[in-house]
Amino acid sequence: MLFSTIYPNPPDNRGTTTGGSGDAPSPTNDADTPTMRMYPRTAATRPAYGPLRPAVVPTTPTNGDHQHHHVAAWIVPVGLLGLIALLALGGLLFLRTRPSSAAAERRDVIAYLTLRDGAVVTPPNARAEVYAPFDGIVSEVYASVGQRVKRGDALFEMRSPTNPTAKVDYEAARSAVRTAEQARDKDRGAYDAAVKSARETLEAARAAERKWRATVHEAQAEPGVSEDGSGVTVTETTDAREQLSDAIAARQQAESALRDAEAQRAAALAPYEQRIQEAREELKRAEQDRKNGQVHAPLTGTLLSLEIRPGTTVGDENRSTDRERRRVGSIVDLEQIQVHVPLPAKGEQDGRPLSAVQPNAPVRLTFADASGVWFDGVVDRIVTSGEAAARSVNGKLFNDGGRVAIIRFTNRDGLVKPDSRLATAAIKLGEADNVVAVPRETVDQDRTGRPVVRVLRGGQWQPMVVETGLSDDRYTEIRSGLSAGETVQETPKLL
Repeated sequence: MLFSTIYPNPPDNRGTTTGGSGDAPSPTNDADTPTMRMYPRTAATRPAYGPLRPAVVPTTPTNGDHQHHHVAAWIVPVGLLGLIALLALGGLLFLRTRPSSAAAERRDVIAYLTLRDGAVVTPPNARAEVYAPFDGIVSEVYASVGQRVKRGDALFEMRSPTNPTAKVDYEAARSAVRTAEQARDKDRGAYDAAVKSARETLEAARAAERKWRATVHEAQAEPGVSEDGSGVTVTETTDAREQLSDAIAARQQAESALRDAEAQRAAALAPYEQRIQEAREELKRAEQDRKNGQVHAPLTGTLLSLEIRPGTTVGDENRSTDRERRRVGSIVDLEQIQVHVPLPAKGEQDGRPLSAVQPNAPVRLTFADASGVWFDGVVDRIVTSGEAAARSVNGKLFNDGGRVAIIRFTNRDGLVKPDSRLATAAIKLGEADNVVAVPRETVDQDRTGRPVVRVLRGGQWQPMVVETGLSDDRYTEIRSGLSAGETVQETPKLL
């Protein structure tokens, strides 16, 4: 039997696609995946509408073809971008490391040793925990977190287990004292006026007595002589003595009247004073009961935590001991916080003599949680790691036997807290005024480790061995081998 070229399933005379065996019509296959078969050249398979013609076999791209086209679509742009990035990086590195010229000049150089490992330490005498005196309910809170308190200030108050109404009793006792004092002062006014009048009368009587005594004394000193020279007669002298006697009697009467007025006042006010005394004694007892439930600041400092509020029940926490269960806060004197910094081994670093770190050296500190703020301090003392309060920082132990600088600083506005993290500690090593200095990038080393600087002399760059001194973040002191004004070659470091 002869077979034709490959054709799609031929349509039957009814316009439907048949299977290869000529059975009942079957649905056509998916248009995207046509089925190709070989058919014999018979009349049954010949189209009714004309002679057989070669059919164009449709093709559908596979998944692999799609992936190939996608890869080809992005590989070229990505390659171009990578090439551009490499060229840009190369140009940047060339510009960053291209040598340039600089001038040796006279300037001040201040050397700092900048360290980044250190611990914030609170001395034992600068921190105190706050405890409730007993298990119970908090009735009043008088301080808030962040508040600066003085030693003895009331922080909070609890209901007394022996006298739950201690606070109410205290306030009632205070009110009773005030009421008794007000009643006494109200009635006391009239008695005070009588005493005042009697005292004024007495003062006038004493003044008259002094006058007549002076007159009698004058007459006795110069008998027969008066102030106008006419003399003092016996009658006048006798009259002066009689006036003096009357003045003495008047003074004695005024004194008696004053005593009577004061006695009347004391008698009238005695009941009031008795009530006041009783009220004050009751107030004292109530005050003592209240103090048993009051908690006062154990030291002067900042209240960093207070885990209570009115109505809080203290003592129901699941803690190991009663003391821990009753711990409700802490106070720290932020002005006494220190920084402990482990010092590197002795030697030099960038021309900086590390052994120059000595007590009283100025320090500038920065902290991670106080960005943009620096704090001035001073090296208080240098101890071994075994003597330092902080034995580790960031989980790393200080070098055993190494040196540790204890730094005191001014904690401005109390920004540094016990849990603050040190960022940098810049310790001043020394200062050189008006010395020849060059940019740090101009100083290199020869094969033997000697410092050298490339100097422009005679139109050529020549390496010159120099003696270096102090260095800061930008400049290095040149003690010999170079003069101010000479041109040196600066080669920036890649990193």
